[in-house]
Parts: sequence; structure tokens; C-alpha cells
Amino acid sequence: MQVMVLLQHIIEKILKRFTLFYMQIGTNGLAVTHAMKQNNHL
Repeated sequence: MQVMVLLQHIIEKILKRFTLFYMQIGTNGLAVTHAMKQNNHL
């Protein structure tokens, strides 16, 4: 049972890191696409 609890904690930590990572990539991606759209208008 204790192993399951440890695994759950590890999975939660990994998921939190991934969500933060993907959120950063998402905001960067939006900024890049926005800049590209502005460049296309020029």
C-alpha cells in the first residue's frame, strides 16, 4: 500500500511539472504565432 502512495505522489509531481512546462510552451507558442501574424500583415 505504501508503494502505491509513493507512486501516486511521484505521478502527481511529474504531472504538475508537465502542466507548468506545457503552459509555458503554450504561452510562448501563442506569442510566436501572434508575432508571425503581425509580420505577415507587414
